[in-house]
Amino acid sequence: MDIAQRQAHLAGTRDVAVQRLRDLTLAIGVAAAGAVGLVAYVAAATIPGMSDASAPGQTSSADIPSQVGAASNSSTDPSTTQPAPVTAAPRHHRSVAVSGGSR
Repeated sequence: MDIAQRQAHLAGTRDVAVQRLRDLTLAIGVAAAGAVGLVAYVAAATIPGMSDASAPGQTSSADIPSQVGAASNSSTDPSTTQPAPVTAAPRHHRSVAVSGGSR
């Protein structure tokens, strides 16, 4: 085999290897994107958090306490009045966990 044929054969072998590497890279990228999408879906479905019904700025009739008869109950026995509603803490604060020291 002369040098020209050998170089042509090596070039063809190299081109096939590079094409396989490109195909493998593309397959890994598609699989990784699919895995990220699957993990995001599972996380959204299983981790507790806000649903569409409790998103900020939205209220339903169940969230608003009834005010019917509020004026007439003001002079009644204090033991029969209802306690003030408990409000949730604001959600914009983040908790910080510190280990090994005091803060």
